[in-house]
Amino acid sequence: MNRKETTAFLSDLLTRRLSGIGKYYGREVSVNWGTRNEKRIDFIEFSPPAQYCTSEIEKGIFVCYEKTNNHITGLVRHYLPAGP
Repeated sequence: MNRKETTAFLSDLLTRRLSGIGKYYGREVSVNWGTRNEKRIDFIEFSPPAQYCTSEIEKGIFVCYEKTNNHITGLVRHYLPAGP
């Protein structure tokens, strides 16, 4: 399997893992856009603990995934702070 096929395979595998009820994800997400610290992340997943009220959605978890040549690694797990 060449690099292009491996990347496509890993993207498809991760997309299937991130799909489901109550899970949301984005591909090729820019973080800190317009600053010197701008980064591009392959996949970002958002999982709220519940979806029945705004305060629960505000406590959701963002997980960033970066593809490499031979594996996918979850790089960052960031918990959103509770609302004001």
